[in-house]
Amino acid sequence: MGQPAFKEEPFITTDIPPQANASGRREVVILLVTQAVYIAVGVLTQSLLAYSLLTEGRGAYFVCVLFGDLTGAICTLAAGRGVQYFVMAKRMSVSEGTSIAFAICLIGSAVAVAAAWPLIHSGFSFFLKADKSSFYLALLLIPASSLVFAARLQMQGLRRFAQLAVISLIQAAVKVVAIPTLVWGLGLGVNGAILSLLLGHLALIVASVADLRWHCGLVLELPSREGIRRVLIYGLKEYVARIGQLLDPRIGGLLLGIVAGRADIGLFTTSNAVITRVLILPAVVSTYLLPRVAGDDIGRPELAAFCARITWWIVGGLLLVWFAVSTPLVPLLLSEAFTPVVHLTWIMSIGVLAYAGTEIFVAYFRGINRPEVFSYAMWLSLSANVVFFFALYPQWGLTGAAWALTGGLLCRSLFLWLMFQRATGLPLYSTLILRRADVAYLWTAGAGLVRRMAAR
Repeated sequence: MGQPAFKEEPFITTDIPPQANASGRREVVILLVTQAVYIAVGVLTQSLLAYSLLTEGRGAYFVCVLFGDLTGAICTLAAGRGVQYFVMAKRMSVSEGTSIAFAICLIGSAVAVAAAWPLIHSGFSFFLKADKSSFYLALLLIPASSLVFAARLQMQGLRRFAQLAVISLIQAAVKVVAIPTLVWGLGLGVNGAILSLLLGHLALIVASVADLRWHCGLVLELPSREGIRRVLIYGLKEYVARIGQLLDPRIGGLLLGIVAGRADIGLFTTSNAVITRVLILPAVVSTYLLPRVAGDDIGRPELAAFCARITWWIVGGLLLVWFAVSTPLVPLLLSEAFTPVVHLTWIMSIGVLAYAGTEIFVAYFRGINRPEVFSYAMWLSLSANVVFFFALYPQWGLTGAAWALTGGLLCRSLFLWLMFQRATGLPLYSTLILRRADVAYLWTAGAGLVRRMAAR
């Protein structure tokens, strides 16, 4: 790939036509507003889980969800990511790509269920952290989470951003209604929480398929052998990253599931779930960026740099707000039993901030067909996390586990940051220093949204 010359002027005034600029602003604003609502609903979900399951039940719920999600990811070979790339690059139709993704997900899930069943009865300490009935229900998460992953990626690749945002809100609303109904109303406890998650997954899958059918001409067809081969070859390049992406934010909970009790697992994983909500922002920006990178000969490196620096500054501001309000807010939202979450989230926020901007570079490398870079970064992060965990947890407990998570994220972020500079030739400061034109861009986008809302 060539080394593009760095332009000091921001991308919004140099290399994007005015029409595309306006379109980009609308997409970003729609995504940010809907995801702000999604974050709020997510916090409400965590609050419901905390009050209804308490620390021990929250820990049991975590190990079951991790078991279902990770087992499905292992056996479906990142097929969704491969399909997303080929559809975005217009080398595969929507119907062909979706059919291949769903076929691989269902076949892989069947293999995963067969392999996972004996593990539940293995007597391994991880599988003693919840009732067997909860792990049986978690087997249903294997196909559900795999299909959700594939459906989301297909919607994102086709730039159905606003539609996916609405569908995600529907998914979250289903869980918010189902948790008190099943956990409290029917007294199902952890099993009710897992069923609530399954219902949310089902809502997203059905709504996404309906949208693709009505607006993108989706017709399920028999996958071709050549199409499957191409998808698997791409998917295998990101396979390690896909597993790592699931494991990395949960590795502390997984290790605690082996060496600690349910209450510690519940506290740590709740802390992680709360503070990583802010990473929805870089995920949204990456969603906006990826199709543009994939559709450009050199991958729009200046656009990626702009997105990174904007993301870092906004996430930094949000985390400062969290520091100011978390001490009184956590006991109110999650109950007094979760007060240690405050201290743990403060530690985790250091790593979360570091990774927030570099997640943008993940979209860049995916878009230029170099997903293996993220695989290297992910496993560097995981390895560091595990080493730090066993070095720090025996002496510092949950505080050590939180520092281990942050240490892993710092290692990953530094690697991605340096790899982006090497691939693009852009100076490192271009991803960090906010410019006046960046502020003007956000101001214009926000003002435009306010005007449109007022006009309605």
